[in-house]
Amino acid sequence: MNRIPTIILAYIITIAVVAMLVAVSTLMSESDMGFVERIQFFGGAFLNTGTGPAVALVLSLAGIAFGEMKGIRNVLYYVIGGLVVGFATSWSVDLSPVLENTTDISPITLAKTMATVASGIGGLVYWFIAMRRAGRAN
Repeated sequence: MNRIPTIILAYIITIAVVAMLVAVSTLMSESDMGFVERIQFFGGAFLNTGTGPAVALVLSLAGIAFGEMKGIRNVLYYVIGGLVVGFATSWSVDLSPVLENTTDISPITLAKTMATVASGIGGLVYWFIAMRRAGRAN
């Protein structure tokens, strides 16, 4: 029970890191829009899909809960779990209808790969904050 604040803090920081990595990857799309406008556009488009955020939330919380119940502290579990969450989330989101209604934004090349890698890095960040010293005597 005393790990819950650490888990919540680690999850929030992980979400922020993954969001920043995905936001930086939007620079790879060709557009006349500025950096902040791109983040707003792609972030809003992702959140409006409904399925993407739900898939990411359910899978990541299920992975964390399973890891806590089984006492898994291995970095590979969290990195691979992050990769699975990113892969499943990127395949559940289709931004093509949103991109069809714009004239100056081209799709991001390798978007699914970048989302998967960002989530894998997110798994590493989560492990570093919440799991690295869990269960060890100080």
